[in-house]
Amino acid sequence: MKNKWIALLACMVTFIPFSAIQAKAPKVGDYVGEALATDIAAYVNGAPIPSMNIEGYTAVTAEDLRSYGFDVAWSPTSRSLVIEPAAQKVQPVVKPNPAADRPIGTKFKDVLYTDIRTYYGDKPIPSYNIDGQTAIRLNDLAPFGTVDWTPEKRTISFQASPPPAKPANPLRQAGATLTVSSEKDINIKLQFTDDGEYQDGTKVGFPRNGLPFFQLAHFADQLGYTITTDGTNVTVSSGLYAFRLHPDSQEVELYWGDSWVKSYQLVFPPHRADDSLYLYSLDMGRLFGYTGTWNQEQRTLDVRYESYAVSDYGLPIKVDGETATVKAAATLPSDMPFGSAGELRLSLDNSHTFGNGGSGAFGQPINQNAVVWAQAPIPLALGDNNITARLSSGERILYLAHYNVQTSFADYPLQVDLLSFSLDQSKQGYLTTDATNFTLTGKASGRFYISTTKWKLGSPPTDSSPMAVNVDENGAFQMPLSLEQGKGLYKVDVLTTVATPRGSLGYLDAGHFYVNLLSDGQ
Repeated sequence: MKNKWIALLACMVTFIPFSAIQAKAPKVGDYVGEALATDIAAYVNGAPIPSMNIEGYTAVTAEDLRSYGFDVAWSPTSRSLVIEPAAQKVQPVVKPNPAADRPIGTKFKDVLYTDIRTYYGDKPIPSYNIDGQTAIRLNDLAPFGTVDWTPEKRTISFQASPPPAKPANPLRQAGATLTVSSEKDINIKLQFTDDGEYQDGTKVGFPRNGLPFFQLAHFADQLGYTITTDGTNVTVSSGLYAFRLHPDSQEVELYWGDSWVKSYQLVFPPHRADDSLYLYSLDMGRLFGYTGTWNQEQRTLDVRYESYAVSDYGLPIKVDGETATVKAAATLPSDMPFGSAGELRLSLDNSHTFGNGGSGAFGQPINQNAVVWAQAPIPLALGDNNITARLSSGERILYLAHYNVQTSFADYPLQVDLLSFSLDQSKQGYLTTDATNFTLTGKASGRFYISTTKWKLGSPPTDSSPMAVNVDENGAFQMPLSLEQGKGLYKVDVLTTVATPRGSLGYLDAGHFYVNLLSDGQ
């Protein structure tokens, strides 16, 4: 009887599914816990920093450390975040603690599972995904400095040890926000004939109306991309970059991660032949971001596809002034075909300003591992700015990031290219007032004009006719201002005149300053 029960038990165990007794492995983005509000005050390098409670430990956002004397570099291709003490000292910019107003111990944000590897220098440390940012526990930084917990004051602080003696990152010292480096290149030689294009004897394209069309599946395979279809649309992807096309449409959708970025209009519609999809050669090159060098004598096209690694060091969270400049540095091999680096572009967008775009192209490397730069200014609005930066090769997206930047204009300088121009009310280019109508006074070398416009979120400025401001024999002027469009930011342009070929007066911009109407006063 005993043996019978043992046999029955063995059968029962045998038929229990393995999945039922094995803990399910978490996937990226799965909920794994909660970050809680805390009354513990956290400090990094002597300055207060927003904090939260994770698993009973005080944690901070790794990206915030950029304002506390650290370089924090995010690399999407390796899915790694590297924290290092910065070579240059910075004045900490303290952000408001978003969890401060919540009751202690209540949920602040979800903690999600992440496959991102976080390092302090070259040493791995635990990390967590908090709303798309990386949280780390201060206690885990103890090997890299001093962590002090003062229970009676309920404070915890981390003081970083001096960085090890090693050459400073010259690109960071030169102000690079984004760095790009070539990891590898793929080269394809295509032989053009009267009946089509061949690679190593395999036909990969054909002429259509005298223009070359290349097989999409072949190029995707050669360049390391994956093709999937939902029965209608075709998606071609590698890493975070993907493009989706419809065989009957010239519009292609470009994606970064799972997010739509933009549309690209094909020069010619896709063509289907022999159960394969073909694209016009120029469209193929734009979507994959490769360059081609044509040899007319041999009728060959040398295709070069470059794989890039990108590191993002982030933008400052606070900028004093009306513009921010994003600089990108690319380390490229010298054997890149001439003009290939020109396919690399940095594009910027600020959703809070009108005329918000900016872009810059990279130069051509002149020696091995040469560094070439692209930079672009982006206009800022008073207050919060949502800036998107995109690195591209052709239409291929190499990297896309979103930054929140705040600006106050409080230290904006008064820069007017007019001899002896000054304002009695301020030496800065930013003034505040509660009065809708008031008069500014100052000095200038001669008569000038002003044009006052109200700044509106994401909208063009309203037109304003120039108004003359006269200067007396002592160089003094009175400048009446009327801020009739309600409270907010006004831009006052200072203009000089110039004669046009037709004899009428034209206006030249000599500079500007800002007036912030704080209330709908009188």
